[in-house]
Amino acid sequence: MQKITILWVISLFLLPILVIGAYASTELDQQRADKSRPVKIGTDKDVYECGKDGKVVVSISGNPNTTYTLVVTKPDNTTLTYTVVTDASGNASVSIPLSASEPSGTWALVLYNTDRRAVAEGKFLVRCDKKSTEPVPPQTPTEPVMNPCLTVVSDTTTFVDRGNTVAINFTWPAPINGSDLGIPGATPIWSSNGLDTNNPYTFTKYFLLPSGNMYHATLTINADDQWMDLKINGNFVASEPSSNWGNVHTYNVSAYLQPGLNTLEVKAVDIGRSVAALAYKLEVKCEPVQGSTHWDKIIFTIDVKEVQPSTTQPGNVELVKKLRPLMGKTLDIKVRDEPSEVVALEDTVKAFLAAKYNLSKQDLDYITVRIVEVEYAIDPNMHDKPIPIDKQKEEEASMGKKSTNPTPSSNEIYYVLPPLLGIAGLGAFFAIRHRKV
Repeated sequence: MQKITILWVISLFLLPILVIGAYASTELDQQRADKSRPVKIGTDKDVYECGKDGKVVVSISGNPNTTYTLVVTKPDNTTLTYTVVTDASGNASVSIPLSASEPSGTWALVLYNTDRRAVAEGKFLVRCDKKSTEPVPPQTPTEPVMNPCLTVVSDTTTFVDRGNTVAINFTWPAPINGSDLGIPGATPIWSSNGLDTNNPYTFTKYFLLPSGNMYHATLTINADDQWMDLKINGNFVASEPSSNWGNVHTYNVSAYLQPGLNTLEVKAVDIGRSVAALAYKLEVKCEPVQGSTHWDKIIFTIDVKEVQPSTTQPGNVELVKKLRPLMGKTLDIKVRDEPSEVVALEDTVKAFLAAKYNLSKQDLDYITVRIVEVEYAIDPNMHDKPIPIDKQKEEEASMGKKSTNPTPSSNEIYYVLPPLLGIAGLGAFFAIRHRKV
């Protein structure tokens, strides 16, 4: 009888531990599953006309067999909410009806997971021609207001993967008939390593775009002899179909741009071993929009190793002079990606510095970056959304540090304990009754 009583007591202590362990393991598996693949959201068009388009198709790519909540915010601040469940491939779509009385302007999309955290954002433009009996003032604009906000051209601050970036001084014959490869304002560039026939060089340019805008961008590009694998922020745009250097190509790259740091990457190859060059121009116009943006903050410090000029190297006196106001200070930048998932935070910081201060690849070699911490931040406009951030994320935001603790929060443990206490009490009841018998 005494042995049975001891076994009951041991089971009462072990049962809560086993249940808590199983719950924590399930939560950890779920968190790992949530990060198994990036969540993306987009629409089939950038601009919709009320009189022509009867609906907006929103495509969602995320985790398989997962429930999400899609919140659509119209320009008049009214909202629509949809529950979306992805299929076994992680894909789903939602059709949003468009009536003739819809408000014109930018519609915002925010996708939330089951933890009520925003995991993806998007936007699209709606234009509606509302007929009215009242006369319309002639000065009323019918087209969105777009302002030129950035022009990026090829120059020696474009990075090259081997050697240094150098300007090419050459006059091309017909059909170019000039020194700019047919792209006015651009500087033809190449690598100091030479022609290197049939071995492509990779050229990279970093640039910054102001937030709170919809972007309309055109990219013009040409190469002698051929360019390929043009990418904007990792998104493939195009490759030149032939090696005819005389063809200037133009692309609309509006959909690939984002607020803050952007990356243009392209490969170029020499074939003829006579002359090699790459030239491009990116012209961006900004249309102001209202919406919320999720940001994370990287806090860091920098130091610059000063090198005096000599017979073998030019030195970096001008670089030190340019960055001296930043040295010895705690700095920060905001990024839209998850910094905790970025392997090389120092490279991200250096890319911002290159875009902000027009630095070359050689300049960055002198800069040392030390990451102090990563903070979780969110745009104040996000609090106007109908689905708030969960309690745990609010606590993380107030502390200013992104949590990496996979264990359940105190709230989760609170909801687990009552069932465990009930089970323990029931076990104790049967143990006492058995002992009396």
